[in-house]
Amino acid sequence: MIDVNQQWNINTAMTWGKRLEEFDLYWLEEPLNPDDVLNHRKLADALNVPIALGEHVYSKYAFRDYIHQGAVEYVQVDVTRVGSITEWQQVAGLAASYDLPIWDRQKPSQRKQPYSFHDRYGTAWCRRT
Repeated sequence: MIDVNQQWNINTAMTWGKRLEEFDLYWLEEPLNPDDVLNHRKLADALNVPIALGEHVYSKYAFRDYIHQGAVEYVQVDVTRVGSITEWQQVAGLAASYDLPIWDRQKPSQRKQPYSFHDRYGTAWCRRT
């Protein structure tokens, strides 16, 4: 896994993404600005490295756009950033309908909180990072 933390533009992401394919990465995380759905899709279509994102995606509507466009392969929704347990569950349900895994983006100190427990263990396709 490589976390780019939104630092690349599309040209850099294409260049380095292609170079990194030989290493059989599990994913390339947040390679571009989180508002750039179109270029994330171009990147996902062009590379043999899955795209992961969500740490800086703040609404179910933004996740919907990424998922519907095929611009993400690992959904990293964080309940503390999307605004509610309900919205987290809605994103998780949408991801599940596309057979996309949800990856828990919470810090270890947050994992003891009740919402974290219920969301994580009530959602079979949720994994931790």
